Amino acid sequence: MKLETQYLWREQWGKKWHTGITWHADTPEWRRPGIEPVIESARQVMVRDQPCEWDEMYARTATNMQSRRGPTPSVLRMPPCCPEDPGACPLPAPASAYSVAQEGSAWVVNHAGQDFVREIYRGPGPVFVEPAHGAAG
Repeated sequence: MKLETQYLWREQWGKKWHTGITWHADTPEWRRPGIEPVIESARQVMVRDQPCEWDEMYARTATNMQSRRGPTPSVLRMPPCCPEDPGACPLPAPASAYSVAQEGSAWVVNHAGQDFVREIYRGPGPVFVEPAHGAAG
């Protein structure tokens, strides 16, 4: 996760200003031509920015729709971005299915499936994958 400052943006249509689009300050200019931020609307928001966090969010949504949650055999531990960040992300495969490496200043975690290798985390470290409580892996 990362901590991002988001603003309401306002746009002029004719002689009237309309407010209500939420973007962060680093949004490319081409995405918001002629739009300016409302500075007093700034708020800090935690944003999922890693594939493992997106997977966990989608898995939680899907399993809640089925009114049950499957087991998570392992956990990715990473540095928290802020006090509200848990610093952990449940993973769907055993810990032995993941590789952790350091590439320069970035830490990279890959998941090796049967016929693919997928990057699930790239960012600050140190990070490690451990078996979840009561799981072997």
